[in-house]
This record gives sequence, structure tokens and C-alpha cells, in this order.
Amino acid sequence: MTTASKQNQFKFKKLCCVTCAQAIETELKQLNELDLVKIDFANKLLLIKSSSKPGKIITRVSKIVQKYNSKLALSPKFRFQHLSIEKFSQATLFLGTIIFLIGINSNFSAEIKLVVFLTAYLLTGWQIWLATGKNILRGEFFDENFLMTLATIGAWMLGEYPEAVAVIVFYQLGEFLQETAVKKSQASISALMAIRPDYANLKKSTSIKQVKPEEVQIGDLIMVKPGERVPLDGKVISGESLLDTTALTGEALPQKVSKGDQILSGSINKNGLLTVKVTKKFAEGTMTRILDLVQNASRQKAPTEKFITKFAKVYTPIVVLTAVALAFIPPLIGSDASWAEWINRGLFFW
Repeated sequence: MTTASKQNQFKFKKLCCVTCAQAIETELKQLNELDLVKIDFANKLLLIKSSSKPGKIITRVSKIVQKYNSKLALSPKFRFQHLSIEKFSQATLFLGTIIFLIGINSNFSAEIKLVVFLTAYLLTGWQIWLATGKNILRGEFFDENFLMTLATIGAWMLGEYPEAVAVIVFYQLGEFLQETAVKKSQASISALMAIRPDYANLKKSTSIKQVKPEEVQIGDLIMVKPGERVPLDGKVISGESLLDTTALTGEALPQKVSKGDQILSGSINKNGLLTVKVTKKFAEGTMTRILDLVQNASRQKAPTEKFITKFAKVYTPIVVLTAVALAFIPPLIGSDASWAEWINRGLFFW
């Protein structure tokens, strides 16, 4: 007996990378036990449909998610709990940044400055080292975490303590600002989703029935009451009113409509009762197309971005290996320059 497929939604935590989301979706689609896989990057949602047990599925899915980004985690959408690790990482970042600023603006002795910079280095860099360690164990370490670790350790070995900490601090602050910007854009998109109506007042010969907007056909008549959102594009058959189209056009002034005027789905009826003849199906309406464009915009890569993604997979390993060779081979074959000088040249190379 075949078990019916069940649909589950999960919430991503700390999903800020479109490329990661696309790679995760591609690999998940290769799992035979999953009948449907879709990632909504804008709302940080993972939609899967499967006949297997949810516990088994979430375990396999989580492993794939962690493979691409160790900071990512999943939780059921409607039981989302904030990880204390996120607040802890933010606290250590800001504390480490403050300690770093104290270190570079103080007149401490060399020994005390070393302790100060080491403390700042540990507080701001622990997430990067953790991610690097996990990636190395999986055999996938040519990423930004590995490069940051290698560069800062090299600077530390050369005695350039402020530079080593500065690289980590600026990188982590950049990551924090990026996450903050993504969260704000995702919140804006979530607010935009509120313009999607849940029902339409379908007018029959002798009655009015509330139905799903998807069930309404072209040519059907719908009633739009004051305070309701227009569910489908159509033409006003009777009635007059003011429409709030701010969510669609950004226009603050209400638009006056009457018999014969075209109105767009997503508008809010302010004061009058309107009878509207539907001219487009729900899936083809203005509101649906706007929401689809917004939700899918982040999934579309520009040609330049696609090229850079492919190029980086080849360029990064070549640069790293060349820099390592430049740092260690000349001293081994008897160069007059010191080890420190060649390591410094290797660091400058990449």
C-alpha cells in the first residue's frame, strides 16, 4: 500500500545566500524520497512533499543544508524558535570589535596588546574556524572561511596582530550588515504578501457566495464591499468608490472608480459597494504577477553573476595553491630571503 505524500514547510535560519539556496534546492531534488522541493528565498521557506516519515526526511535534508553552510539550520515553520547561538555570536562579535578598537587606540605594553588582540581574535573568529573545520572534514574547504582562516593565521605568524584581527572584524561586520539587510527585505516581502486576499464574493443569480479567488472564472461577477481587497482584475459593472492602490503603484491618493473603469487586484475598496466583472483569472492577475516577480527575483542570476560563480570555482584553488607555493618553495630551495619575507609575499599575492 502506497503512503500518500504529505507537504511540510520548514523555516531557514540565517539564509542570506541566494547561491546556497539554489545549490541546496538542486541537490534536494535528487533525493528519490522527495516528491516536491521548492525553496522560497524571499521568505526563507523550504517546501517539501514526501511520503516518508518527517523525522527521517528532516535528518537527511538538514545534512544537505549543513553541507553548504554550517550556519544554516531548519525548523518547522509554525514552531520556529530563535537559536540562542545567533545572539551569542552577535554578542561576541561586538565585544571583540570593542576590544579590538581599544587595542589599536591604546598605549599598552607589547605583552598586554598581544593579549588584547588575541582575545579580540578569538571572540570574532570562532565561527569562521568552526565552519572551516567542518568544511575540511567534508573535503570542501576552498571557500571564504578557509581563505579568511589562512590569511589571518599567516598575518598572526608574521606578528601583524592588528591586521589579522582587522580582517576578521571587517569581514564579520560585513556579514552582519548583509544579514540585517536581507532580513529587512524579507520582512518587506512578507508584508507585501498581505495583499493576497483569502476569498472573493462570487455573485450568483440570487445569492452571493464566498469562494477562493482561484475558483473564479473570467466573466464571473464578484462583489467588493467597503474595506475589502479587490481579489481579481476586472471591470466595474456598477457602483462608485475610492480605491487605495498604494501597495501596487505607491500612489498615496485614492483613485476614484465608477462604471466602466478597470480595477486591479490588490487594491483596497475604501467606501462604496462595487460589482465587478472578472477579466483575468487569479493566476494571471496583477497582484499575483507582482508577488511572483518579487518572490522569484532573487532566484534569477544575471549572466555576469553566473560567470563569476563558475570562474571562482577554478580561480580560488589556483590562487591559494600558487600563494602557498610562493610562500614555501623558494625558502626550501635556498633563497636568500627569509621565511617571513616569503610568507609575507605569499599573503600579499592572494
